[in-house]
Amino acid sequence: MLTKTVILPAIKREDAQVYNSLKFLIPEEANDDGTLTFMFIADPYLDEKNYDIFEVLVQQYGRARAEEYFDRWISCFAYEQEVISFR
Repeated sequence: MLTKTVILPAIKREDAQVYNSLKFLIPEEANDDGTLTFMFIADPYLDEKNYDIFEVLVQQYGRARAEEYFDRWISCFAYEQEVISFR
């Protein structure tokens, strides 16, 4: 919910090109351990653009509110997140 109502709208306002390059994949079912795997895919990945979610939140909402949103977003993760780049 936070991704759709706060994070993606902030990215869209910050940089429409980045927003348009992103696909947000939502799982159809849970993993065996009950967790869900959500994925952001940048296609194409725009080298010169900023994909740092926290930085975008700071630009859109100010540092205090960005920290609040980011802490709420991070608290949803069951494990440390992985970033995988393919070129």
